[in-house]
Amino acid sequence: MAGDKFDAIVVGAGVAGCTAAYLLARAGLQVVLIERGPYPGSKNLSGGVLYGRVLHDILPEFWNEAPVERRIDHFVISFVSGEAAFNVDFKSQAFDRPPFNAFTVLRARFDRWLAAKAEAAGAMLVTGVRVDRVVRQDGRVAGVAAGDEELRADVVVAADGANSFLAQEAGLRGRLPHDGIALGVKELIGLPRETIEERFHLEGDEGAAYTIVGAASKGLAGGGFLYTNRESLSVGLVMILDGLLRNQARPADMMEEFLSTPLIAPGEGRQAAGVRRSSGAGGRRRQDGAPVHRRHAGNRRRRRAGDQQRFCGARHGPGHRLGGCGGGGHPGGESGRRFQRREAGRLPG
Repeated sequence: MAGDKFDAIVVGAGVAGCTAAYLLARAGLQVVLIERGPYPGSKNLSGGVLYGRVLHDILPEFWNEAPVERRIDHFVISFVSGEAAFNVDFKSQAFDRPPFNAFTVLRARFDRWLAAKAEAAGAMLVTGVRVDRVVRQDGRVAGVAAGDEELRADVVVAADGANSFLAQEAGLRGRLPHDGIALGVKELIGLPRETIEERFHLEGDEGAAYTIVGAASKGLAGGGFLYTNRESLSVGLVMILDGLLRNQARPADMMEEFLSTPLIAPGEGRQAAGVRRSSGAGGRRRQDGAPVHRRHAGNRRRRRAGDQQRFCGARHGPGHRLGGCGGGGHPGGESGRRFQRREAGRLPG
């Protein structure tokens, strides 16, 4: 692999990473997009709501072909206390018109579609590879390494999520404190489309997004969320890690109680006919107010993007987010394939 070099390496095939790879490839640069999971979106745990106006500027009217679930025109903040709730409700007809405002998405589907766009533009996608560290040369970042294999590039873009171990390893920031990290727990609840539209007073592709505060987090800093998909609900809790540790709270137990509330399972309960529960998931994410340590660390050729740069964090409430290997015609294409084959076994599927 010695001597092979790309113009840019993008680490992380989420929305930010795929978009960066797409734009770089569209500009005619040789780009490799590296994803730790077996496919883009496989490890993403966002809620998730995508605010798509910026993406519309890049991929005009993307919603006509992208696997979006529902367009969100109905936003609710629900203050819950015991059996009582008080809602602040906002709905706008402007959100029903192009370019719309936001969509619910299932990231395992959406990220795959966006990565395919980057590939079609000429980027090379490498999956199943965990990047361990950056490669330095003459005091500057010159590539990335997975085990003893290296890929070189003029620029490395870190889009590796909220924790961004690459940013820490490169010295661009320190370890995040517990009060600057939130832990999220999410479950996907399958429901017939007609049931969702009746329960949330929706028509066609309309969707609703709920931010839930108060009793949902049992007195801890944080809150819950509920988003309507076509035939499922994305439901979860996001809580500050520091409070969970101090109170020895179990997120799984809190989630079970949250899912049994009337807001999530009104009247008939979660085991009603037509309800399908998928397996739950959990993950950590940065809070918008977390301190960011920005140092040049001796180079200007490393960039940060997406969650780890707080571009798609908690500003819009809990759970809101922007969330094969082909040569792409690059001289380094075969190097990327060897890199992928060598490292694919490092991660479980």
